[in-house]
Amino acid sequence: MQFGTYYFLQATPDRSAEEIIAEEVEQMVLSERLGFDAVWLTEHHYADYGISSAPSVLLATVAARTERVKLGMAIWVLPFHNPLRLAEETATLDILSRGRLVVGLGRGNRPQEFLGHGVNQDESRTRREEGVEVLLKAWTEERVTFQGRHWQFDEIPVYPKPFTKPHPPLAFAVTSPQSLEWAGTHGYPIMSSGLTTPRASLEQQRETYVAALRRAGADGGTVAPRRPSPA
Repeated sequence: MQFGTYYFLQATPDRSAEEIIAEEVEQMVLSERLGFDAVWLTEHHYADYGISSAPSVLLATVAARTERVKLGMAIWVLPFHNPLRLAEETATLDILSRGRLVVGLGRGNRPQEFLGHGVNQDESRTRREEGVEVLLKAWTEERVTFQGRHWQFDEIPVYPKPFTKPHPPLAFAVTSPQSLEWAGTHGYPIMSSGLTTPRASLEQQRETYVAALRRAGADGGTVAPRRPSPA
C-alpha cells in the first residue's frame, strides 16, 4: 500500500491567494521528507473552492524541489484542453520529474467551469474520449493525424516526447456507469473519491468497473477480490 497527500488549494477567509499557494507548495515538498509516496493536485477554475487553476505550474515547482515523490494529477479536466498542447505540457513535466508524473484525467463536473471555458458540458464525454486518443498518438507517434468530432489534425509533429516510455501512466476519475464501462473496457486504472460518496455506491462502481475489465480480457489475477463488508 502507498500513501499520498492531496491538495485542493481551497481559499479560506483568513488567507490570501499568495499565502495559500506558498504554504501548500511547502506542504507538498514536506510530503517527500515525511516519507509519503505521492503528491496529488487537482484542476479547478472560477471559484475559491480550489485555486489550483494552474496545476502544471505547481507540479513543475514541486518537481524542481523534490527527487523521489510521485507527482499525480487528479485531475486535468480534458474537455478544457487542446490535447496536443496538453501532450506537450505533460511530456515536459515527465521529463522535468524524471518519470514521476501520473496523468489523471476526467470529464469535469462543475457547470461554471464549462461556462468559463466556453465548452458545452454535454460534450464532456466525447471530448474526453477523443482527447485521450490524441494524447496517446502525440506521446508515441512522430506525427499526429486524427479526424474526430471535436479535433482534426493532419500530420502534426508534437515535441517533446515523454521521458517515460511509451508514455506516463494514466488514471481516470469516473463515476457514471458509462464512464466506468469505458475505463474498464480500455483497461485504464480509475480514481474514486469517498468524500461524499456512500460506501454502497463505491462498491457498485467497483463491480461495474471490474466486470468491464473482465469482459475486455483482463487477467482475473490482476483484479483484487473485494473484501467482504463487515457485518
